[in-house]
This record gives sequence, structure tokens and C-alpha cells, in this order.
Amino acid sequence: MKRYSDLILVCSIIILLNPSQPAGATPEALQGFLDLSTVNFAQEPSLPLAGEWEFYWERLLDPAQFVTMPQPTGFISLPRAWNGYPLGEGKLPGEGYATFRLQVTLPEHTEPLALYVPYMGTAYTMWINGRLVAKNGVVGEQREDMVPEYAPVVVTPLPVNDTMEIVVQVSNFHHRRGGMWQPLILGEASTILRQKEQRQLRIMFLLGGVVLASVFHLGLYMFTRFQRHTLYFAIFSLIMAGRTLFLDDILIKSLWPGLSWEWQLKLEYLAMYLAVPVFASFTQSISCRISPPQVTKTFWLVTGFFTVITLVTPAIVYTKVLPFFQAVIFAAILYFAYTIICVFKTTEGRFPYELLTTFVSSWLVAAAVVSDILFHYSLIKTLNICSLHLTVLLVMELALFVLHTSHTSKLALIDPLTETYNRNMLNQELERILATCERSGKPCSVAILDIDGFKQFNDTFGHIYADRFLHKLAQFLRTSIRRSDLVVRFGGDEFVILLPATSVYQAVRALRRLKHTMDEDFLVDTPLLSVSIGISTFPEPARTKEELLEQADRALYRAKQEKNNIVHFEEGPVT
Repeated sequence: MKRYSDLILVCSIIILLNPSQPAGATPEALQGFLDLSTVNFAQEPSLPLAGEWEFYWERLLDPAQFVTMPQPTGFISLPRAWNGYPLGEGKLPGEGYATFRLQVTLPEHTEPLALYVPYMGTAYTMWINGRLVAKNGVVGEQREDMVPEYAPVVVTPLPVNDTMEIVVQVSNFHHRRGGMWQPLILGEASTILRQKEQRQLRIMFLLGGVVLASVFHLGLYMFTRFQRHTLYFAIFSLIMAGRTLFLDDILIKSLWPGLSWEWQLKLEYLAMYLAVPVFASFTQSISCRISPPQVTKTFWLVTGFFTVITLVTPAIVYTKVLPFFQAVIFAAILYFAYTIICVFKTTEGRFPYELLTTFVSSWLVAAAVVSDILFHYSLIKTLNICSLHLTVLLVMELALFVLHTSHTSKLALIDPLTETYNRNMLNQELERILATCERSGKPCSVAILDIDGFKQFNDTFGHIYADRFLHKLAQFLRTSIRRSDLVVRFGGDEFVILLPATSVYQAVRALRRLKHTMDEDFLVDTPLLSVSIGISTFPEPARTKEELLEQADRALYRAKQEKNNIVHFEEGPVT
């Protein structure tokens, strides 16, 4: 099971470190001109039209007006929001309108080209070589004149020859950020369409995987009511998976065509808000409630405050408070780091592998969220934010599934008090060992060990002290037997020792040495206690698994009649 967890973590790291952009340098525009004359679009899958575009602030110019060559306000490096662009002695706000222009020199080509146009902030109209090719919403010079909209489009085929003039009018009076904050992507039509199709299929595949895994964990929690962190992460995954429908290609527009831009943005923000306290609850649960519950409650209260603001105010208001909530997100990540330190201290440096797997996977989730924030501020150029989120969530769900399977298997085969195998494991291993002995012609012995006077010991010192004694006894037995032998808690104060490939006389000698060690070392400080042992051997006198255990139990009964004795079913007392 451990190697599967390792594989999940390695794959996750590879996915996160895999660059989303081509390794080679791509051409960039310089003062409104982009030279792609040497580019082979048959080899280059696609190119972002990044770099310096002509920028005309508070002017909505159409292609015909560029015949007179108007003077630009300046050049702006895209993709980025125009917020903070220096103009005169000040900087531009988010609200306003402008025109962008780029002239592209193209190579000779035979295949038709296409342009992927992501959504902009928050309405645009685009011309290529004088022809209107795309628009989102209605561009206007005032809030009352414009209509915002987010809907990525693919323009194909492009009306181009050896040059291409792109003119884009953008207006924004509804969002805190305005402009072209995502790059236009140019490539052969077949490539652009295939990339969009593959991207959507990948997102839908990952989305389906996350939803199925989350529903599985929700159902599992409803029936078992344990491992609460699994419940919280399943809810977190469903929230984040739902939010991806509002990002990148905005698949929600295909599922809900009539959804307005305002509510589209509200639902995206609400999903982001709700994910934070749910992840905080997950953090507290996975740290075994070491971290203060008041912190989680604070996250819920803060989320409620931002939720109310989002519901009762327009986008121009609640988008401006987003940076404050992003600070809350970083606080949640720091809170998660704090829980790791707490757990590490409580384990005295011996970090449980199960927790390590979950913590590392959770860090990958946090890294994906941070990448989203950095992309939001144009500090990184990751284009597959949705795929990144969904991939990490799916990996985390798989990690939790592996941990749950491991935990469930452990519960099925391990006795929780003594941390030795239980009767389920005894039945499995005894059948396997007897089948092996039958094929090889070798004998197999079983010993049942019982503590004499344990009830009086329990009544004298109490259940907790007696439980600790049983745990210490189990660990002593595990370290005192051969590596091929197996210790199983049979029930109460009884333990079974399986001795594969061991004859009657070998078993008696081994158990005699074990009992001597227990009397001289382990039980020397507990005079109230002694040990009786019953032994039986396969294939003589026992012929089946049932006979082997029954005979060993009867031999134990005879040994306990005198106490502190060892009895073999066939040979009688051996001490």
C-alpha cells in the first residue's frame, strides 16, 4: 500500500512542476509590432500574442480610424490588467475603456489560422484586418452603456494574408480589474480547435473523477461515521470542482446558457469563500483536533462576512474586497502549516506515514490555490488553472482512498489494543500455512498462551493498567519469537503463536525457552501472574485447522489446571 501512496505523490509533483508553456522562447511584440515571419506553425502548436500592444486610453477606435495613425497613449505589455498602468502623474484605475492594437507579420502558410480569444475585463469588440470577428457583451463609455460578459471564443478562419492587424475595444465599469489579462493564442485552425477540445475533455474527465471520488467518500462517511477529515475533503473537492466550471473555458455557459454575468461571478466567488472554512475544518480534523477549534470558527465567521458582502453588493464592490479574502486564504495555508508543526511535536519527530501522505497531498492543493492567485495577478502564465486544480484534487482523493483502504485493512486484521494480528488474520494465515505444509510435507505447530491470575490482576490494578500490560506483553512476544512465527491476539488475555515448519519437539523447545524468558525477565515484577501454554501439531495429531486450534485449547485447559505449565495435546505436560 505504501508504494501506491508514493506513486500518487510522485505523479502529483510531476504534474505541478510540469510547465504549461513551451520550453523554448516565444516571440513577443515590440511597440505594437509582432514578427512571426520565421515561425513554422506546423511545428509550433500555438503561440500567445504577448508583448507590447498599442494602448489608447479612453478612446474607442475602430479600424477605419487608424488610417489617420492616431497617437497612442503608450504601449502596454499584455497579458495584464490595465490597473496601475502609469499615466501622467498617476496610475489607471480598474474602471474605464480603451483600445488595443497589434500588427502581426505572418509567414507564408497554406493551412488556415485560428485565434483563441479568452474572456476579458469585462466586455470587448474585436476586429482583424477591418472585419468584426468576435465580441463579448456590449462595449460602452459609461456603466449604463455597457453589458459585461465572459465567454471565450475561437475565431476561425482568420481573414489574413501576410499581415494581420488586430484592434480590440475593451470597457469595464463592473469589475475591479479591466483590460486583457489573458493572452490571445494564435495557431493553425486544426491545432487551436483540437487544443480547445482536448482541454475541455480533460477538464470534464478530471471533473467527473473528482465528483465520483467525492461522492464515494461522502457515502462512506454516512455509513461508517469515522475519518471526519475524509468528509470535509470530499465537500471541499465538490466545491472546488464546481468552481472550475466558472474558470478558463467557462463550461457553466454550456450547462446554464441563461446565467447572467453578475450571478456567474457571484457563484464563483461564493464557491471560493466556502472552500476556505471547509478546508480549515479538514485541517483541524486531520490534526486530531490538536489545533485550536476557535481558529476554524473564525474562518467560518470571516467567510460569512464576505458572503454577505458578495450577495448584497454589485461586482464593482465585492471584487474590490477580494484581496482581503486572498489574505484570509494565505492565513488558512499558514494555519495548515501550524497543524503540521503541532502533529510533528506530538509524535516526537516520528511522523506517521499515513499523515505524511495526506499532508503532502494537501500541500499540493494549497500550491494549486496559490498558483491561481498568482495567475490572477499576472505573476505567472499558467494557462490550465482548471486542469491544475482538478488534477491535484483527484490525486488527493486517490491518496485519501488509499489511506482509507489501508486503514480499513488494518482495522480488519490488527487488534487495536495490542497492535498484533487478530483472529481474522489467524484464519487467513493458518489456512495458508497449513496448505503450504501439506504440499511440502512439513509439520506446523500452534500454541495458545494464557495469563494465569489475570482477572485478579485486572481487579487489583484496574483496566487501564491491565490494558497497558497486555500491550507490553504482545510487543514482548513479537520480539521474542522467530521471524517466521506469528503472534495473534485470540481474545481477552489469550494469544496464539503460529509456528510454521515446526515439529512437536521443536515447538516444545521453542515454547520452553519463551516461557523461561518470560518468567525470568518479563514477569519478574508481576508475581501475581504466570503463563500457561497449550500446544498442538499438524498433521499429527491434528488433521485440520479446526482440530489444531481445538486440541491446543484443550491442552491449554490441562496446563491451567496446575497453572504455569506447558502441555502438548499428544505428549502431555512438558515442564
